[in-house]
Amino acid sequence: MNTAESYAISNAYPNPFNPTTTIDFSISNSSSVSINLYDINGYLAQNVKEGYYGPGNYSETINGSSLTSGAYFI
Repeated sequence: MNTAESYAISNAYPNPFNPTTTIDFSISNSSSVSINLYDINGYLAQNVKEGYYGPGNYSETINGSSLTSGAYFI
């Protein structure tokens, strides 16, 4: 499994969101990517995306319609 040498996650927009938000991220080299949302207690709330990405910039939309109101971490 390849690990990205560097990566960046931009702010989610809109934030706060109801029911969707978008995150922009970039990776420096081809690698597996897993995007997850965790609640304030550190529990996995939603697996947003998993996959193998080439180097570049990406956007993923998060649908939070099944989540309860509150703060989440990406």
